[in-house]
Amino acid sequence: MNNYLNFIPYSNFNSWDVKYFLKKDNFFNPSIPIVLFGEFLSKAEIKKVSIEDNKTYEILGVRSYGKGAFINREVEGKNLKMRLYQQAKPNHLFWCKVDTKNGAFGIITEELAGGLGSSNMAFAEIDTKKANVYFIQTLFKSKRIQEYLDSFVSGTTNRKYIRPNQLINEIFIPLPSIEEQNRIVASYNSRLRLALKQEEKAKSLEAEIERYLFKVLDIDIDNNVNDKKYSFQLVQYKNVERWAVDYLNKYTKMSFLFKGKYQPVKLKELILSYQYGLSEKADVKNIGVPILRMNNIVNSELDLNNLKYIKKTSNVEKYFLNVGDLLFNRTNSKELVGKTAIFLEKDIFTFASYLIRIVINPNLADNFYINYLFNSSILQVQKDMVSRQITGQANINAQEMQDFLFPLPPIEKQKQISNHINSIKAQIKELYLLSFKNKEEAMLEFEKEIFN
Repeated sequence: MNNYLNFIPYSNFNSWDVKYFLKKDNFFNPSIPIVLFGEFLSKAEIKKVSIEDNKTYEILGVRSYGKGAFINREVEGKNLKMRLYQQAKPNHLFWCKVDTKNGAFGIITEELAGGLGSSNMAFAEIDTKKANVYFIQTLFKSKRIQEYLDSFVSGTTNRKYIRPNQLINEIFIPLPSIEEQNRIVASYNSRLRLALKQEEKAKSLEAEIERYLFKVLDIDIDNNVNDKKYSFQLVQYKNVERWAVDYLNKYTKMSFLFKGKYQPVKLKELILSYQYGLSEKADVKNIGVPILRMNNIVNSELDLNNLKYIKKTSNVEKYFLNVGDLLFNRTNSKELVGKTAIFLEKDIFTFASYLIRIVINPNLADNFYINYLFNSSILQVQKDMVSRQITGQANINAQEMQDFLFPLPPIEKQKQISNHINSIKAQIKELYLLSFKNKEEAMLEFEKEIFN
């Protein structure tokens, strides 16, 4: 009978919940002490700050999934409704008393010390002789710990919380010796540093694509071209299409294109056709034909996650994409409008009305080359000049799109440029994959230390 019974001392009954005791006893590594949060947490002594209208304050927030505390906003006192705030100190554990699901806990670092939390936020002091603050923060990053803690939350659907006294006095957590915590954190951080180096190298290569384009096209783009005020400019007569002040002003801002190694050509001279996408209602259910939307264009490539689908009809067939089609995002935020990607899939796909399909003339231009230019700052200057802001979204129509200027080397040179960029993009992908893998393995190794 004893094999089927689990005897628990009455003094340990902090919660009358069978699931709680089963999880605590079977969930964590039995060789690691399981202690209450109160073993290393205590009520924090908090200084209250009275808000003054003429001062600026840093208001702290905390992210879910163990991403920690951060400066949510800097705001003048006159714009704060609450007039009394709590001031954070280093090595405080920080969380929201009315929303503590999904690992929304953070450590107050030296950089965040002095920031303010509202009355909805809770602080507890960490005994650093017993707990390594980075070990505690990493605990909150673990999905398994998040699920464990979420089994204690109560409240409404949108406001699930753990009471401060409940966290300290009722919830157990694995806590190795401080020496073991330091070792585990050092191992975790070693993997993390490698992942961050790989990300930094990937970002450096992304910048290299821009530098390469400027160099190979012999373009000197002024970083402040959009802010520069032109008092007097000379415009070549052969390049003047309209005698209008606004047109000539835009032309002067694009004059760097005409000073490059290759003369620019309008997109409409390089394409066979263009087509707006479908306005059909789409569904997340995997029934029918997948339809690409503006969120599927990421970093000059298609991201086929989060697809939606529409019914296959004779009308829809007119919008089936072909390999090599260029998709132009005509509506999005100011930063993302005008981004493009090349369709390279073998399966049947169609595209939504916020996208324009462009068919490039393969005898005149390489679609990869055009795609990379579309996503470079060389074209961003032109897109910024024509995009219109409507209800938070920027728009560029097909006529404006066709007037964009592209430096046009011979077709073989275009392919040489796009092949070089393709190789850089392949390196970037590999680095991001390695970074993601190292982050995953860092957490897996961490979890192996504390879970059964």
